[in-house]
Amino acid sequence: MTVRLGIIADDFTGALLVAGKLEAAGLRAPVFFDPQAIADDPNGDVLIFASRTRVIPVEEAETIIASGSTALEAAGCTRIAYKACASFDSTEKGNIGLAADYLSDRAGGAPVLMSAGFPIYNVTVHQGYMF
Repeated sequence: MTVRLGIIADDFTGALLVAGKLEAAGLRAPVFFDPQAIADDPNGDVLIFASRTRVIPVEEAETIIASGSTALEAAGCTRIAYKACASFDSTEKGNIGLAADYLSDRAGGAPVLMSAGFPIYNVTVHQGYMF
């Protein structure tokens, strides 16, 4: 099976939350904590890279996001989404914007699917505002 979607989560909790929802819906959604592990076993309907990019320095976050997206693409992911923390926090300079810009540039300027809201937990995003 060709994996079409990869997800980079900015923290471990978000990665596991997304994986749990996808698995409950019947999809195989393995979570990887190291980009190399993705290459070792790229089997699943959706591959999820759990990073720790939410509150680290921007330069370090970009390196981790780049290695994660490279590994997901090598595993056959044709689209990469970004799961930002539901509290939508980040560094002062903002790793969420960095991730969106980086992944969009990597996809030739295509929009990036981003998720922060989970309505089941009363966290929603409407017109750019989180409630």
